[in-house]
Amino acid sequence: MCTSHPDRRQKPLISSAQGWLLNRQEGLVVRFQQAMPPSSAEWVWVETGRFLAPGQATPEQRRRLLRVNAIKAFETMRLTGWERTIAHW
Repeated sequence: MCTSHPDRRQKPLISSAQGWLLNRQEGLVVRFQQAMPPSSAEWVWVETGRFLAPGQATPEQRRRLLRVNAIKAFETMRLTGWERTIAHW
């Protein structure tokens, strides 16, 4: 029986870490950050902002997602052309 296991090397969110994605065409930057302190469910803050210049952006929107949903969003965004980037704010 063949089972599918996620590639641990491509794990988008590491405990107490951040993940950043950039869409150059739309001029958007997104930060995924574990919410602290974790409650009974694991939450992730997802912040979206406008990309101004290399290393600079302004945060505009913040929402909270369950970690499992944030991982799915991160992976989907990577597959649709978003690229990993450095911290912007």
